[in-house]
Amino acid sequence: MKLKIGKNSKISLFLLPVSIREEVNRGLSHLFEHLLIRKIPFLIDGYTNEDYALLKSFRILTLQGFLKEMREMTINADDLLTEKGTVIAEIREKQTLTNEMFFTKVWTNTGYSRSPLGEIDSVESITLMMVEEYRSQLLEQGILAIDYLNNLSQHGFESQNMESPHPIKRNSLIRFGFDGKKYISVVFSGDRDPLFLIEKLIHETFPRYSITHSEKRLASALVFEEELRSKFADHELFQKRLKKVRQRFLKDAAKLQKNSLNFRLNQMESLFFYRKTWMDRLMRIKDMSDEEIFAVMDLVHAYPS
Repeated sequence: MKLKIGKNSKISLFLLPVSIREEVNRGLSHLFEHLLIRKIPFLIDGYTNEDYALLKSFRILTLQGFLKEMREMTINADDLLTEKGTVIAEIREKQTLTNEMFFTKVWTNTGYSRSPLGEIDSVESITLMMVEEYRSQLLEQGILAIDYLNNLSQHGFESQNMESPHPIKRNSLIRFGFDGKKYISVVFSGDRDPLFLIEKLIHETFPRYSITHSEKRLASALVFEEELRSKFADHELFQKRLKKVRQRFLKDAAKLQKNSLNFRLNQMESLFFYRKTWMDRLMRIKDMSDEEIFAVMDLVHAYPS
């Protein structure tokens, strides 16, 4: 998600993993995000997705300061009731938004098909005790923070990188119709970095068709109009374009560093998803061979109908 704040904003970001308790009480993570913003004066905004809650502060708030505030904040019944009402209103509003409905279809039959906003009945049933248990769980998990100078802090994360992800694997193919068009969503796991370049390559070669790349912690989906599928096999066409597309992708990524807020978000997501920096991922994309790119594209084209 891109944050709509000026590129030179002096803003700190805090990333909190969604707790396993969320699987039982849909919307607990979203509700807790609202409670944090309500009770910690330095926090000004945030959002929750399927993998994490992201919180923003215009003040220089260190990770240790944030953790102290989170531990010590007092949540009462009035706080809970007020924020429940806000969360339920958001759920009702966003259930009708085109973007929300589209991505629900993209992730059909996966753990990401449920809205990260939560479910109204579940939110209504959340008690203060559940909130306190959730707070305790979060304080035991890995939390990331990054300030406006790109200084990274972490709590509960291993300092060393994890092993390299497994080779990219095609998990499923989902067909769906939306807004009068037919789409295919191909879901991948493993090393999914090639998908960034493939999305740009297809988009620049066939700009009249829609294609997007949705990345989550455990999987990524390449989503495109059905007519594009047969075109993935045309290696000769793409071979002529790949070098220039790769150069433009890396140039655009370099520009993103000037927009420090979005660069910081990419940095945090990369560390949370892969335990490696965004710059490491860009170097991986720069160095991967054309054959590797085409092999992943063949996984899309050769998938059984």
